[in-house]
Amino acid sequence: EEEEEEEEEEEDRRADAPVRLAFGPAFTMALSYFKTFVWVMFPPPLLLLGLLLLPLPNALRNATLRFSDSVLFLKVHPSLKLSLFWFCLLLSTLTFLSCIQAVAEKREIYQSAKINGNACEQLVKLLGAERNAWISGTACALWVILHRFRSVFKAHRMLEMQVEAAVAQEVKKEK
Repeated sequence: EEEEEEEEEEEDRRADAPVRLAFGPAFTMALSYFKTFVWVMFPPPLLLLGLLLLPLPNALRNATLRFSDSVLFLKVHPSLKLSLFWFCLLLSTLTFLSCIQAVAEKREIYQSAKINGNACEQLVKLLGAERNAWISGTACALWVILHRFRSVFKAHRMLEMQVEAAVAQEVKKEK
């Protein structure tokens, strides 16, 4: 039975070989949800956080903030009241929870395999599941940090504008 499964896997690999050669690593990456998750969920918050954290002049910083708001709060679908940000956060959170559940399952399998004496393969699977949990948790945290930083930055910007207006009004009164 194991030999049949190995033969089927080998046939699948051979069947996919021309497609993999034609499309390269992008195809093999698209085969895995988690690899796609990493390439889609990490760059946007990292890039936007990087742009917002750079010491830019106020005009550029305000433009960066407007750009991030226009991208993050784009509606996913007209009939849904769900923005792109909340969709990404929801997807990251669900992936994280799924990875936590996978870690618990792999840990149980590893514990039972440890008793039987063939724990090496199960340990590798457990470590892979833990790695995925850390990655998805980090992605989820990045989205939350981006939202908080953006909110604090907007509030700070609003206070700066109020102070500038008050100072301008005081200067006007003195004249």
